[in-house]
Amino acid sequence: MSTVTVQVRMDSILKQSAESIFKSMGLNMSSAFNLFCTQTINQGRLPFAVVPAVPARTLNAIQEANDIAAHPENYKGYSDWDELMEDLNA
Repeated sequence: MSTVTVQVRMDSILKQSAESIFKSMGLNMSSAFNLFCTQTINQGRLPFAVVPAVPARTLNAIQEANDIAAHPENYKGYSDWDELMEDLNA
């Protein structure tokens, strides 16, 4: 079977991170890409679920909200808008 060269452009940090993971699995970038293409053909689709990345800021906000719900005694509360604004302007 003859082989061809395929060029892929990607962010250098993405490449370094991927190569590090592939190396830990005994693969190089070429082998990993060939594996990806083979699985895509075998399955007739991407061989993994594509999910949107959740920004770290959002994850931190969710974690904080969960902590507030679990331990409200650790957080200051306000009975009305004016009280909140007074505290913010102090």
